[in-house]
Amino acid sequence: MSGPEFHVPTTDFTFSTERDLSDVDEIAYPQSSRFYGRDNGSFDSESYLTSTSDVAVDQNGAIYSPQSSRKVYLNPPYIHDSDIDWSGTNKTMGAKFSPNSVNGLVCYVFGKEPKEKNEEVEDEILQDQIYTCPLSRTIDDRRSFYNDSYLKFMEAARVDRKDIIRTIKLCNIYLDYSRLIKNRTKKLNEKLNAMKFIDENFKDEKTQLELLTFQDIFAVWELCRIIYIPSKQEYNQFGQLSLELIKWINHCFPLHPLNEDEEEHLEQLQQNQELHQDEFFWSRLCGLVIRGLPEAKIFLKNIDKNDGSEFSDYVKLVLDILDTRPRVTELEYHEFNLRRHEWLSKISDLQTKLRGKSFLEGRINDILMILRGHTKTIIEKSSTWQEALGGLVYHVRPTCDAQELKNILNVILEKIDTCSTALDDALIEFIFRRVEKGIQHCERIDLWLSAHLSDILNKLDLVGRIHSQSSHQKQNNIITQPDIDIREHYLLSYAESMVFHTTLWQLAFKYFEHCETCGYSYMSQLVVRIPFEDEFKANKLLSICKENGLTFQEKTISRILGKKYWQNERYASAIVYFINAGDTASLEVIYRRFLDNYIDTGKLTFLDTVESIQLDDDSPVSIKFLSRYRLFHALKQNGEVQRAGAILMELLRAQVAPISFWPVLLLNALPLLQEGKSRKMIIFSTQDTLEILRNLQDVTSFVYQEEFLACIERLKKWHTQENGYPELDNNLTALRLALLQNSADCYIENSSSPWMFE
Repeated sequence: MSGPEFHVPTTDFTFSTERDLSDVDEIAYPQSSRFYGRDNGSFDSESYLTSTSDVAVDQNGAIYSPQSSRKVYLNPPYIHDSDIDWSGTNKTMGAKFSPNSVNGLVCYVFGKEPKEKNEEVEDEILQDQIYTCPLSRTIDDRRSFYNDSYLKFMEAARVDRKDIIRTIKLCNIYLDYSRLIKNRTKKLNEKLNAMKFIDENFKDEKTQLELLTFQDIFAVWELCRIIYIPSKQEYNQFGQLSLELIKWINHCFPLHPLNEDEEEHLEQLQQNQELHQDEFFWSRLCGLVIRGLPEAKIFLKNIDKNDGSEFSDYVKLVLDILDTRPRVTELEYHEFNLRRHEWLSKISDLQTKLRGKSFLEGRINDILMILRGHTKTIIEKSSTWQEALGGLVYHVRPTCDAQELKNILNVILEKIDTCSTALDDALIEFIFRRVEKGIQHCERIDLWLSAHLSDILNKLDLVGRIHSQSSHQKQNNIITQPDIDIREHYLLSYAESMVFHTTLWQLAFKYFEHCETCGYSYMSQLVVRIPFEDEFKANKLLSICKENGLTFQEKTISRILGKKYWQNERYASAIVYFINAGDTASLEVIYRRFLDNYIDTGKLTFLDTVESIQLDDDSPVSIKFLSRYRLFHALKQNGEVQRAGAILMELLRAQVAPISFWPVLLLNALPLLQEGKSRKMIIFSTQDTLEILRNLQDVTSFVYQEEFLACIERLKKWHTQENGYPELDNNLTALRLALLQNSADCYIENSSSPWMFE
């Protein structure tokens, strides 16, 4: 039991009490935490990642030596700019886009060390306090939507690629997604209408923007369903695409509703029987006819004078043509073509009758040209390229398939300039069947759309792979990340947006689990950055680590929990988590603290703590020492002095206790010797006695004299006759005499044994 004392760092570990930021409007900072208690928001890298090695690496990859006292802040308290006199600190606050979040900022405190403090590295930039700040709270309003869509995502994940009915299952899941989008849009509309009912001047720009986003999401989602994912068998029949497409255009890109002035204008013209002379009326009517809307008949009936004039007769003929249009879904292919040919001939005959009648030919003939499928007229009369596309498909190629849409769109784009919006770009790419580019534009609309759309289309083998790089790699031209499929690329981006949300962070890790190439890497980096307010959330994080084999991260979180419970004086829980983390240094600190407390007070405060911990052969020797020392005191208190003596000798021979505790172990032999003397029992054998004497000689020698005397002085505070303990001297005379007497007793007992006379 000799050798120098093993030095263990005793730097206190602290965590932050974060300020409640519920009053901050736009930027959602991490919220306050009851679990963090009274801590100051930092930890020393030395105490956080203490190990037997000479260096430690923090979560950001920075390397520190054990002697470093620099503090690293993972989740510090928020500081208002007005709370600090920055001129006196030589620091300021800054922000940049987070490399680990697609829609967040990293805020930090930085500055230069004063020259008088550090002349050699005066330009060192300090970035100690780091905050992860989401830029928007939109995600809070979507929690229900995200939870429901996650359930559908899990349903899609369970679909086996080898399943015969895989396509049918995915189509049904796709339709369920559509219902979720519709419900979200409906709720947003109801919210806006309810507020407008209360206040006509009410403008909720945030909700309005969210509504527009979901309308764009629905437009893209439905177009992909029409083109790529027929939900029923009859969608493959001729003509179904045209009906679905015109329905999609009317729903997603409707004609703007008439305002009060326009309605009043049309009513006045109708009363004066001047509708047929109004340009706006005919323009509106052409749009209704192009879209195949039934309102076109109502408009025509409004100008029918019913006066037996030639004008009224021609209007009725146009109405008859609208009524007799062949319905593509009600007829067989050949029968439909035959009836459509007869119907087009009927239109041609009416156009022939209109020749020479300048007014009727100029107005009604435009309607007839649209119905007949005249490409140039449809494009000229269309207000948007989407309307033109629907008109050409509905009136010109009602039996076309999805492959022909790109040819039709090419004709339109030669005549109509499109707006360079994310929605327009995405729709055009999907119509041209450039799925990867379409999904890239979807990211500009919303991350949810790009993630879940690519997930479904990937399962239908419609998307390929791309090369993915982080922002850091792009800036430094580093190419290390492997090619991943588009699905995984956008799922990772979507999951990142939820990582630091207070409730949806668990969904983020579920999405990471379904990213085969890079999901593990993302989880390993982000799981240790999740702030946990209580043990319940911390255990969820530990479960994620266990389920995904994140051993280092599991130990890191366990170490943080151990430090936290240590601060709160819940030592049993702290020891358990330190054992799980393999943090022998922190366990050594607790072990030393228990021993020091016993030296100073004589109180066995650790007995109950150690008793509640289940130990095995792999448990740390320091904790097993405390367990055996607890057993020693329990046996001594119960009068089992011989067993207690055996345990004490085991502790002495183990050479686990620090030098400062050697005198305590040696003095623990004195009451056992006295008890054995009174009960005429031999507690220690001759060999045990000699070993105790040898240890006593070592501890009082010149080498360890300083530690020995310091321990004796501390023990004298409570080793008094009034407390039932013998008075101590610097030579432990009472113990020496008791050991010599025990040696004599052992010799006498051995001399009287029968074998001595054989």
